[in-house]
Amino acid sequence: TFVHAADFSTKALEQAAAAYNKPNGALVAMQQLEQQNNGFVPLMLSRCFQYGTVGCPKDLTKARTYESWKNEIQQQLQRLAANNNNAEAYNWLGNLERIKDTEEGYRQAFNYFEKSAELNNYYGIFVLGTMYQQGQGVPQNNNNAIELYQKSANLGYPLAMFTLGNMYSNGQVVIQDLKKAIEWYQKSAERGNTDAMLILGISYDDGKGVAQSSVKAVEWYKKAAEQGNSDAMLMLGISYDDGNGVAKNSAKAVEWYKKAAEQTNAN
Repeated sequence: TFVHAADFSTKALEQAAAAYNKPNGALVAMQQLEQQNNGFVPLMLSRCFQYGTVGCPKDLTKARTYESWKNEIQQQLQRLAANNNNAEAYNWLGNLERIKDTEEGYRQAFNYFEKSAELNNYYGIFVLGTMYQQGQGVPQNNNNAIELYQKSANLGYPLAMFTLGNMYSNGQVVIQDLKKAIEWYQKSAERGNTDAMLILGISYDDGKGVAQSSVKAVEWYKKAAEQGNSDAMLMLGISYDDGNGVAKNSAKAVEWYKKAAEQTNAN
């Protein structure tokens, strides 16, 4: 069956969701993932072609094709979840309901993610936190959201760590604490989150929550830029342009500006 042949891991789900949310080039990104047997892509493409969103031309014939795949996949996932108590299947089913963007969809999604969270799945726990924070399918509750973000972060999920960093940095829901924010950004960056690396670079540049160090700022910009973060590429270009934290080098500045532009267009 398609479900057993396709990649329905949490990582695959995260990659598909990231591709879907790209401001430009979502169609190309999803088609690349489809070639890798990413199971969630047909589900997203059915919606894209139906409504002509995120770079997909409106094409009802293609939409119907993907829709038939979606129905088959959903049925197989439901069987997999019911028979094997599979957290990954619950996550995929939850996302299928959540993207409907309706109250009933949110309620169904919450139930699926709750089952995933009961199996200690960091993704399911994290999404439950976002649903509590946004009041989707459940009464809004910031305390529950924070508790779930922390639980997910403690299980090693970089996006949960990054979210906590943002909350402490902005004083959103929690009392502002820049040192705690840096701690969470650091943990997220150490697990490969390039947005966290970028924020750390900016924090060192500005001396926000840490001792000001343009040299350390450049180190973080480089780490993020080398992993494809276009904003970090831009900041690195500015650093070379200004000679801030690194020897002034106009040629390198232009090189990073070009890379940032190319990466932005690719996205």
